[in-house]
Amino acid sequence: MEEEPVGADVLFGRIAVYNHIISMSEFDEALKRASGRPLHEVLIERGSITAEQANDVMRTVRRRLKRQKPKGKCFGELAVEAGYASEEEVEECVRIQRDMESQDLFPNLGDIMVQKGYLTIKQVIGLLRRQKKSILKCPGCGKKFNVAGKVETCPDCGGKLVAASEMAVVSVDESLDPSSSHKVRHSRRKVRRHLPRAGEILGNCKLIEKIAEGGMAAIYKAQHEELRKEVAVKVLLPQYAKVDHLMGRFIEEARISSKLSHENIVHAVHVACEKGTYFMVMQYVEGESLKEVIAREKTIQPSKSVEIVRQIARGLGFAHKMEVVHRDIKPNNIMLARDGTVKIVDFGLTKNLAVDAGLTTEGMVMGTVWYMAPEQAEAKGIDGRADLYSLGVTWFEMLTGDVPFDGSSPWAVLLKHRNDRSPRVRERSPEVPEEMERMVSTLMEKKPDDRYASADELIEELKKLT
Repeated sequence: MEEEPVGADVLFGRIAVYNHIISMSEFDEALKRASGRPLHEVLIERGSITAEQANDVMRTVRRRLKRQKPKGKCFGELAVEAGYASEEEVEECVRIQRDMESQDLFPNLGDIMVQKGYLTIKQVIGLLRRQKKSILKCPGCGKKFNVAGKVETCPDCGGKLVAASEMAVVSVDESLDPSSSHKVRHSRRKVRRHLPRAGEILGNCKLIEKIAEGGMAAIYKAQHEELRKEVAVKVLLPQYAKVDHLMGRFIEEARISSKLSHENIVHAVHVACEKGTYFMVMQYVEGESLKEVIAREKTIQPSKSVEIVRQIARGLGFAHKMEVVHRDIKPNNIMLARDGTVKIVDFGLTKNLAVDAGLTTEGMVMGTVWYMAPEQAEAKGIDGRADLYSLGVTWFEMLTGDVPFDGSSPWAVLLKHRNDRSPRVRERSPEVPEEMERMVSTLMEKKPDDRYASADELIEELKKLT
């Protein structure tokens, strides 16, 4: 069960695949043709990689080989020795890991064993401590690191690393050498240590009650004392207020939302920092999320779903014309106001196609896996058609009461979005009109070119259903 240290060619290939320089199939084919020759020479000869790219990868390979040490017991062997899992369970998870690697996905073995129910998070942490390692993720850039030693901040963005189990962003593995030449940035910004309480005032807004809290921020219902109207106040969680990258993303979200003045988008009106708290003031929507409606009603009537989709498409069409991609369209981010207006919320994962400012990068998977477009799951460049795919999944859930793909782990769901045929709506809800089913299926096509070209095109199609 113990593994040998990774050789130079294999390590070269893994790094090149991870950085999307070559595909896994190109890696495998080059290995077959190498016949004792260095892998990078074969890849250059075949035109899969440039000499400059090969030199960059080789520098990384040399650094990692230099710090490779003879391994003690591997993670799986320790899990069996501790009585946490059987050899068969470990081998099953190793097969899953290798299958995912063949699909250009690189989960840790511990992640897979937790998702399969063979280990608990506490057990994983204990085994990693025995290996003198831990697995951390950066909430700022989304990268995941195998850490040996005392490393607290991300070498890329300076964000404070957190336990991998606390992160919702799916990413791939990257090693981190605590003695590397990366300069780790520690912010000296003063921040408060707890969320504000009801009755406190932020930016002329008296907080009434906390109405929601997610992985990055909390949202309060508040009264704007000067405007004398109800507003929503979104507060960045204190533990992220010292992370430059996340603070920048939070401010960018407010700036983008303030420019998206449209009846189907919740817009921000103010962003600031007071008393060590970063917050934005937004339009308050009296109503409930689409997710809450689906949970209560099980399914949405087809005729009602058309109007909801039409209004979402209008909001997306406006955002896309402003060169903004939402990247996280899902029922939780759709609000249904009491007057019937549908509004898109939470532009925290948006990608500004005009000015990205380094807040998002290739190779970074962001979004919610159950609604994620295949190209988004591959961390490739995306455009507004990725939002249309997510809208198709959302429409599917409205009509059937469930998402099209589910699995034992986020990785399994990602693979299904990439590879499996999307189920038809009428297979689960036969009462749905055939023309409506066709539109949902078009939105959920694997290739962006096979979907509707724009939200406006979808809106025109929806006229056939009225």
